[in-house]
Amino acid sequence: MKNISVALRENQEKTIPLVWTRGSGEISIEAKLVGRGAKLNLVGAFFLANKDEVKLNVNIEHVAPDTTSETLIKSVLTDKAVGSFYGLVSIKKGAKIVGAEIGDLPVTILGLLGIPIPGNMSGRFLKDILNTPSEVKYTADKEVNKKAADLQDMRVYTKEEEEAITKQLRNLGYID
Repeated sequence: MKNISVALRENQEKTIPLVWTRGSGEISIEAKLVGRGAKLNLVGAFFLANKDEVKLNVNIEHVAPDTTSETLIKSVLTDKAVGSFYGLVSIKKGAKIVGAEIGDLPVTILGLLGIPIPGNMSGRFLKDILNTPSEVKYTADKEVNKKAADLQDMRVYTKEEEEAITKQLRNLGYID
């Protein structure tokens, strides 16, 4: 297991790059943003094949006000490879989610239900709204991806309904 621990002080900014190209393993990241204006960027690329399985554990604690963390993990999975993301972000009460979009909701719901997220699905897992750790799994299973692509072709909401949902999410503070 690879362990990374970091504490960021006032106005300190750090980017943690992660690249995994083969084999199985686990990465654990513990971060505390203890100074006002601290910013953490976590960027990762995972290329998994065969029966590779990588588990990424991320715990980011926003201790001070006006702190920001962004996590972007992309993976390419083939065969029976599995990429798992476990995350916990502790955010002060009243914090707002920045940059969320309506397409993030299906990914978040699938992740919360423990259903593997098809690799071709757009949107991101909104871990920032959660108070408990959640595991997110992406899959390269061709049949699951085909079903997801078929579902994406179906229009579930009208444009007006999408606008109403977006407005309601904005009023609730989930998106800006």
